[in-house]
Formats: sequence, structure tokens, C-alpha cells
Amino acid sequence: MSDEPLEAAATAAAVYGQLEKLATDHEAAAQSIRATMKLLAAQNGHGWASGGTTIELQNGDRFTVSRPAAKAIERVRPARREATAKLLAEFDRKEVATLDAAAARAGIEKRRAAIGVLVHRGYLKRKGGGFLRTAKEFVP
Repeated sequence: MSDEPLEAAATAAAVYGQLEKLATDHEAAAQSIRATMKLLAAQNGHGWASGGTTIELQNGDRFTVSRPAAKAIERVRPARREATAKLLAEFDRKEVATLDAAAARAGIEKRRAAIGVLVHRGYLKRKGGGFLRTAKEFVP
């Protein structure tokens, strides 16, 4: 009598166990993706989730998305604009300056300098390896 049917059954059981584990792992990932999709659907056009939006996950967990208070946003805005004005003051209209040098002189972390926005809005212009200040006035 051959042991082939027993070996085949053992192999099938091992494969089944591996597939079951994979399915469980992927279901957890799918649940995370669904939760992210719900969060994205709850956002309005300004990138903030609508206040009071409740999201329920498949495992029964619930959480409510809250929006930052308008007062908190208004407290931060003047400081950000002041930092931007400091950074722009470090760029010259004739001499090319790098972001590293300008940020260091302005006392701002390089990663906090939204240089792409300043170029896009026309306050700075790319030139070689650095940037030039344009004539556009920045009003903080």
C-alpha cells in the first residue's frame, strides 16, 4: 500500500493552513483600506473632515472625526505668515540664494519652508541651483 494519499492529504492541509493565514492577514489590510476610504469620503473640499462625522469599522469600533477649532487655526496663521515674510526677506532680486542658506539666515527649519508654494504663487523664481525674489509684494 502506498503512502501517496496520506502525503497528498498532509500537503493539502498545510497549503490550506497557509491560505487561511494569508486570508486573515489580507482581511485586516482590507479593513484598514476601507477605513481610510471612509475617512477620505468624509472630507470636504478644504481637506478637513466634516465635524461630527462618525466612522464605524467592521469590527465594531467607532470614532468621530473632529475639525480643528477656527480659533486654533487663526492663532497659528499669523506666525506662519511672519515666518514666510522672514524667509522671503532673505532672497534677493539679483543674487541667487539657495534654500539652505536663506532658511538658516531666517532661522527657519528647511523642512518648514513651503518653497514650492512660493514659487507657484510667483514670490520666488527658480534660477540655476537657487531662487530669486520676484517683484510681487507679500502681505502677511
